[in-house]
Parts: sequence; C-alpha cells; structure tokens
Amino acid sequence: MSRWVTTSAVLVGGWAVAALLLFQALRLTLFDATEPSRTVAAVFFLIGMVLIPAAPAAAAWLAAGHGWVAAAWILGGLAAILAVTVAVWMVLFAGT
Repeated sequence: MSRWVTTSAVLVGGWAVAALLLFQALRLTLFDATEPSRTVAAVFFLIGMVLIPAAPAAAAWLAAGHGWVAAAWILGGLAAILAVTVAVWMVLFAGT
C-alpha cells in the first residue's frame, strides 16, 4: 500500500508544483511588469513546463523499481507524450 501511495504522491506532487509555478509565472507576467519579475516569471514558467512530463517520468521510475512493469510502461508513455507535447508547444510559441 505504501508503494502505491509513494508513486501517486510523486505524480500528484510534481503536477501540483508545476501548476503552482505556472500560476506564479502568469501572476508575475500579468500583474507585475517590471523587468526582474518578467525574468523570474520566465524561469518559473520553464521549470513548470519541465515538471509536467518529469512527474510521470519519476513515477514510472519508481514503479519500475517496485516491479510494476505495466504501470511503468503506462507512466513512461504518458511522460513521453507530455514531453513531446511540451517541446512542440515551446518551439511553436518561443517567439511570442
């Protein structure tokens, strides 16, 4: 039971931190337009975007370590799909 909770906590916790960082980046961009805040917002945004596929990748690594082959493949596939989606999105909107 604790292995399942640990794997789920890594996934949910990673996405929660990503959501908080992306929200902070949006808040700094919209409501505080000074130059240092825009730089910090860009850093928060990039870290948040990296955490979106990193959370299922870390959960897949934990699942593989626990011997859960199917869960590792599913979470790894989800991480790969999210990584490609985030990479394409960043490349498409890099200039805006």
